[in-house]
Amino acid sequence: MYEPPQDTPTGVELFDAARLMKQDELRREHWKQSYALSSDIYRYRMLQADMGAWIDADVYCLRPLPDTEYLFGWENDTSINGAVLKMPAQCALLQALCKAAEDPTFIPPWLKRSRKEKLRWRKRLGIAKPVTKMPWGTIGPMLLTHLIAEMELGDQALPIDFLYPLSYGNTNLLFEPGLSLKDITTHRTIAIHLWNSLLRKRPVPARSPLAEIIGAAGGHLE
Repeated sequence: MYEPPQDTPTGVELFDAARLMKQDELRREHWKQSYALSSDIYRYRMLQADMGAWIDADVYCLRPLPDTEYLFGWENDTSINGAVLKMPAQCALLQALCKAAEDPTFIPPWLKRSRKEKLRWRKRLGIAKPVTKMPWGTIGPMLLTHLIAEMELGDQALPIDFLYPLSYGNTNLLFEPGLSLKDITTHRTIAIHLWNSLLRKRPVPARSPLAEIIGAAGGHLE
C-alpha cells in the first residue's frame, strides 16, 4: 500500500509498497489502462526480496497454502497463472522473470521470428515498442508459462483444480443461486481465483457461492 487504508482487518501487517516500487514507477497498460504490468513487476520484486508467497487480492483461500519451494498452477491446459506465486529468491526462474520484466522494451521470445526481427529493428532505430503496448499478460502469465516450459519446471505447476477451479469464462457460477463452493471446486482445491474485474457492480444473490464466501469472511449482503 502507498497510503494507509482505513479498513484493515485485525491481524493484517501493513507494508510500505514504496520500499519495493516508487509511485512514479507505476505504469498503466496502453490497451486496458490497468496496473497489471506494474503488479507483475512488483510481485517479482517481492519474491526477490524473499517476502513469502504472492497472492492476488481476489484470491480466496480455502485452506493454508502448502509450504513448498515453488507454488504456481495451471489456469487452463496451456497457461500458468501468477495470481498465486512463490519460488526461491535466488532461483534461475525468478532471475529471468525479473530481467524481462524490468526491460521497458522487452521482446517476447515466443513471437514469430519475423515479428521479433521487426521489433529488434525498431529498437535499433530508437523507436522501440514499449512493453506497455504489448498484449495483456506479456510479462505476466505469458512470460511465466514460457520460462517454466523453457526451464523444464512444468512438473512444479499444480493441476488446474488446485488454484484455478473456476475459469475466467465461468465466473457466472459464483452468482448462481443453489450452488455452493463445493459445487465449483474439488476436494483438492486450495484456493479459488475470483477474477475481480468481472465481479464489479453485480448484485450477489443469496445462497450463491459468492454469498457463501462473503458470509464466511464475516460480511453480509446489501
